[in-house]
Formats: sequence, C-alpha cells, structure tokens
Amino acid sequence: MKRVKVLVACGSGIATSSIAVYKVETLCKEIGVDAQIIKTTIKEIPEKSDSVDLILTTSRYQGQSSKPVESVVSFLTGIREDETKEKIKQILLDLANA
Repeated sequence: MKRVKVLVACGSGIATSSIAVYKVETLCKEIGVDAQIIKTTIKEIPEKSDSVDLILTTSRYQGQSSKPVESVVSFLTGIREDETKEKIKQILLDLANA
C-alpha cells in the first residue's frame, strides 16, 4: 500500500477542517491506510492540489481539479455521515492500492 496524501479544506483552514481531519485520521486507522493529511483553505486548493491524491472539503468548492474532490460536510452535520464515511474509506483504499 502506498501512502495517500489528503488535502482537507475549509473556509479558514482552521475550524471545520480540524474536525474533518480528526474523522479522516480515524477512518484511515480503521482501514489501515497510511495517510498524510494537510489542512488548508478552500482558496488554496488550486495551488496545493497537484501534490495530493484526494481533496476533501467542508464547504462548497466550485473549482476544477484533476484529483478527486469530495464534500465531507456530513462530518460536521451528522446527516448521512455513515454514507460519506463509507465512500471516503473506499476512495482511500483505492488510492492506497493503486
């Protein structure tokens, strides 16, 4: 398995991304994926996206990226959180095994 680089972005790069980082770390431990997680702001996604494998956002991102971009708003609201966790787990496993 390769190490997966994950960019977690929110509006300020501080508050909600910290919650999402914790949840992603927990998911990675559950499935045995080694991940490097980087917090940032939504505005910084374009300049940082080339160096990561996956982009997760806690707010709407309307930009373009050649990397997978997934919303993890449910990590904050709890609505459909289990569905989001399963989707992110599968993406992480796919990337780690690529």
